[in-house]
Amino acid sequence: METVCSPIPNAGETLLLRGLLLPGPEAEAAARQWLEQTGIEGLNEGLLRLLPLLRHRLDPALVPERARPGLARVVRHYWLANTRWQYQAGQILAGLPAPVVALKGLALAHSVYPTSLCRPCNDLDLLVAPEAFEAVRDHLLGFGYTADGESLHAQLLTRPGWPEVDLHRSPYHEACSAALVRPILERVVPLSVHDVAIQRLGDADQLLHTLAHGLRPNRVSPLRWVVDADRQLTAAGSALDWSVFLAESSRLGLSEVAARSLAVLEDLVPGRVPVPILQALEQQRSPASARSFRLEREIEGPLNLWFRMRRNAPWPQRLLMLVQRYRQRWRSEGSRDMLGRGWYWGKRYLRGRFQSPKA
Repeated sequence: METVCSPIPNAGETLLLRGLLLPGPEAEAAARQWLEQTGIEGLNEGLLRLLPLLRHRLDPALVPERARPGLARVVRHYWLANTRWQYQAGQILAGLPAPVVALKGLALAHSVYPTSLCRPCNDLDLLVAPEAFEAVRDHLLGFGYTADGESLHAQLLTRPGWPEVDLHRSPYHEACSAALVRPILERVVPLSVHDVAIQRLGDADQLLHTLAHGLRPNRVSPLRWVVDADRQLTAAGSALDWSVFLAESSRLGLSEVAARSLAVLEDLVPGRVPVPILQALEQQRSPASARSFRLEREIEGPLNLWFRMRRNAPWPQRLLMLVQRYRQRWRSEGSRDMLGRGWYWGKRYLRGRFQSPKA
């Protein structure tokens, strides 16, 4: 069974995050303690990706002797991988036929981190306006990429030896209709990557996207969402428009996500989030939002799609989308397998539906 990593830090991971988030001596003490207690060799890849930033922040003389070879090896690995990734990313971006909006690592590495090495990436996440989506996808197919899986919010494209490209219709799994995405595209800001003019999300949208994407279990530890969010808050400072953040959290049904994730960040770095914002998000939450949050992250298959699509379309359209999406799978897998999957998904739903919402 595949191991799934929690987006909420445990005690050991909290120590690492404090070494990455806190100022001066507090961070140094936490980083040293974590390095002394932790074996780098056995870390999940998601935690390994945090080590270049840790090395950047920590005075070399403060790195414990036993941790130096492993830390140097990890940083060297990501330096080589980042050099190649940055070159290939520049090649991909230079020829695109329409403006694109950088998401996740590509945007953050070139806007809120001291160097791109401090935010290692292995893929490109690009958001495209609805009218330009097919043109950009066809260009990438002509560039040697192959369509390798599609969801409602994005199309995955792969090419051997090159970064995966996740071509997005929306920044969010939960909100992918064109009507929900267009206001987000109206707030994008310029970004230059390898002298190629592209765009990134506005500060409030970028923060909400980081929280919504980060607060999901993953086979690779997703904890760098905490560092991403903290770097964005630090970089934006007082310029961050919290009114936009709150309005979008409410409009997209992401108040529960925002409240939970910012509470985690506030526990790690007290005072990072203004108290009125935390209070406003608490007021936007409800038992129904807590239940939906849990179901959208725990239920699999068509029921997951059904819950996530509630923001995007009335139920007749949602039903039609489900039928279209699973008709081909029914043909390929057979009725017996699909009915078995349906029974499994139904049990998972009922177990979660009648469970008391978690705080």
